[in-house]
Amino acid sequence: ISVTVESEDSVERTASMRPPYIELGIPVEDLGEKPSVDPNPARLKRVLGSTSHVWRIIRKLVKYIRQHRIEVIDAHHTTAMFAAVIAGRITGVPVILSSYHVRNWAGAAMWLPGQLTFAGSSSVVTDSHERSRDIRHWLKRKSVPIHVVPTGICYPQPERSIDDVWSMLNLPQRQGRKVIGCVAGLIPSKGQMVFLEAAIELLKTRPDLIFVCIGYSRQYVDFEQQLRERIASSDLQDRFFIRQYPHGIGDVWQVIDIFVHPSMFDSLPLAVLEAM
Repeated sequence: ISVTVESEDSVERTASMRPPYIELGIPVEDLGEKPSVDPNPARLKRVLGSTSHVWRIIRKLVKYIRQHRIEVIDAHHTTAMFAAVIAGRITGVPVILSSYHVRNWAGAAMWLPGQLTFAGSSSVVTDSHERSRDIRHWLKRKSVPIHVVPTGICYPQPERSIDDVWSMLNLPQRQGRKVIGCVAGLIPSKGQMVFLEAAIELLKTRPDLIFVCIGYSRQYVDFEQQLRERIASSDLQDRFFIRQYPHGIGDVWQVIDIFVHPSMFDSLPLAVLEAM
């Protein structure tokens, strides 16, 4: 069972995993809360919110856990981890934290809540040995088990023809073009600005290239705007494109000749595995 905090009317804005879960037949329920619009997820107020807000979430979790006799809680992301550990302590249900890094807990204000959250879990699951070492080094309670479960993927099969996808992405005429693509959420740490600066240099000698960033801005709307302004100031509107693709990602790989993942921080990126 997947339990999400955000209410149904906010799903599209927060790029929820609700639709693919429902497609797979996984029951999905929400707690009816409005998600934070804070663009910096590492802030303490993003985790704690107001006292009434965080305790309302915890009370709802506790009630849900008891009603449905939940035996194990698997929590993802900062706020969910914090609330899940407290709810788990109240109900006596073990909590597993799925964590791909601890950067959100690294600041002075976040360090103590982070230590208490991880120390209160039954175990931690991450997707690479590098991140496992990072978490172990950061975590003061060394007895917490940390398990590495590498990301698994299904081969991304296309559902539409390359011509249909090209048209849906609204790219210029395909003949004689090479597409260099980046598939990732539009987040500063994913490196799309680095990708753009590289494109500016490459296009000086390779005008046949097209560059495409495929991904949603999530809550980083300002970053997407910065990218678009840089594209406009460099007069690259017909060479560098930012696109959102709402269908199966297997379609997208058909149009990309060279895949670039310019991330400045990652664990085991799904896009890299799909591209391989």
